Amino acid sequence: MTDRPIKAIPYHMNWLSADKGRLREDIAQLAERGLTHVVLSPAWFRLQPRPMQIDRVVMETLETCYDAAHRVGLGAVTMLLTAGYMGQLELPDWHNTADVVGWLQGRTTAPIYRRGGSVRINGALRRLQLANPYRTDTYRDGQRELIRVVMGYFAGHPAARHWLLAPGWSYLADIAPAVAQVWWQELIALARKVHAGAVVMTQIDAPQLLGHGLDATIAGREVDIVCVDTAMPILPYRQRRLPILPMQFLAYVVAGITQRPTVIGMHPLMCGSVSGWQSVRWYDRPLAVPVLTEAQLIDAWHMHVEVMHRRGVAGIVYPHGWHVGVDGDRDARAAEVSDSVMGHIDVLMRDWQTVGTAHDAFDSERYAYQPQKELVRLWREFSM
Repeated sequence: MTDRPIKAIPYHMNWLSADKGRLREDIAQLAERGLTHVVLSPAWFRLQPRPMQIDRVVMETLETCYDAAHRVGLGAVTMLLTAGYMGQLELPDWHNTADVVGWLQGRTTAPIYRRGGSVRINGALRRLQLANPYRTDTYRDGQRELIRVVMGYFAGHPAARHWLLAPGWSYLADIAPAVAQVWWQELIALARKVHAGAVVMTQIDAPQLLGHGLDATIAGREVDIVCVDTAMPILPYRQRRLPILPMQFLAYVVAGITQRPTVIGMHPLMCGSVSGWQSVRWYDRPLAVPVLTEAQLIDAWHMHVEVMHRRGVAGIVYPHGWHVGVDGDRDARAAEVSDSVMGHIDVLMRDWQTVGTAHDAFDSERYAYQPQKELVRLWREFSM
């Protein structure tokens, strides 16, 4: 668990040809800015190109990241079994094949569970031909191998404190809750066996709050900390209300449902820009978000951090690019605003030294029966 707030940021790189010197410098810079963790998210297809093969070069890069983080007192949150990339399904090619054997033996009802348009397969757009992701032997063997090898190898490293498992699985398949629960329990049990004492996390996003088979209750029950994906469905609020308010609400709801500490994972597009708010999208649908001035954005974050602290949130994952350099797709003014807002957040977070443990309890049966209706009712009560 954690008794200090997590202040983390994703660190992206070319995992097959990373500049080790630049990597160490960047991670040292994160520590200087007061962050506590770096989030490492190697693409699944890079880390595991075949079901029983873990890439040696990516593992070496991960080890360099762990060593660099430990040298400056940072922890690492490593994402495994990541099935989503910027709101889109992304899988290794071996996880996009038919399960003819399972179908013939009666474990699945069809060799292809879901087929459709173009998704990211091995980093390129290809047609989806997905077998049952919870019952296909090839898939499950590969999933277990990834947990055993990667978590097992780094279990003794002092920087390997947190693992974030299966983010983006709501993009993958909506399946019966009983099937999803068995799969999830087995996966988490293996992770705890391989790395005893580690903090196991997962991510909750919109479909898991709105009735997906691997719902928030099932996903959150087995882990220590839940990361809340703030790229959530449209929540009705007046123009005068700041877009920070839905983030607070989502953390409130997820903590109440799961009864776990929550970390706010800010959406990468919700950066500190005077105009960037309009571009926030969820499942290719634009969110009706007002444009904020720099002063409004800073005021919003003051309110946000204060409320999150009071409600016992375990920390924040900042968007990539807020601490390290200037992204190529951001103009100078957007970078200046982001840096200004980031500086104010840094000051606020320095005073945030403890994590609360109290969470409002919800009627889980009522929520499970009509999740969409209950979510709207809770939102109305929260935003009054």
